Amino acid sequence: IKALFALAAAILMGVAYYWPGAQAGWLGRTALDLGRGFLGFGAYALPPLMLFIAFEYMFGGNLRRANLRTAFVSGILLALFAFVHLLLVDQEILKARFINDAGNFSAFKAIGQLWTTGVNPSLLSDGFFWTGGLIPGLIGQAFLALAGPIGSLIITGTLVLAFSVLVFNV
Repeated sequence: IKALFALAAAILMGVAYYWPGAQAGWLGRTALDLGRGFLGFGAYALPPLMLFIAFEYMFGGNLRRANLRTAFVSGILLALFAFVHLLLVDQEILKARFINDAGNFSAFKAIGQLWTTGVNPSLLSDGFFWTGGLIPGLIGQAFLALAGPIGSLIITGTLVLAFSVLVFNV
């Protein structure tokens, strides 16, 4: 059952994300907006991820291993999206959008702005595409606050490598 739902989601998202003007309807448009809000540019990796999940559950054999592999591949993608978000987004422009009316940084404003710039990245600059959206943006911003610009890139890069080791048993 999980495999069929994942396959159906992969097909629906593939049509909605990759086929402009497709008749995916309300559900397809909602899936695209939700995906871009949560993952920014990374939403375009959701259809292949869902296809991977479907095949993993169909042909993986061991349900526990399929669950772990799915979680680790998702972890790789989230860490990679956070890394790209940190690397390519102008953090000064983004931080300026986190300031509330009183002139203070606001976590609620940050969450809203990460979502908004994930759905519409051109709000940061014209023609810009590579925002992380809400989840990778929160991961990246948290590491940026804790470890600074270079440390956050090192941490997210290490996460990508760690999840890769877990997936491939290297």
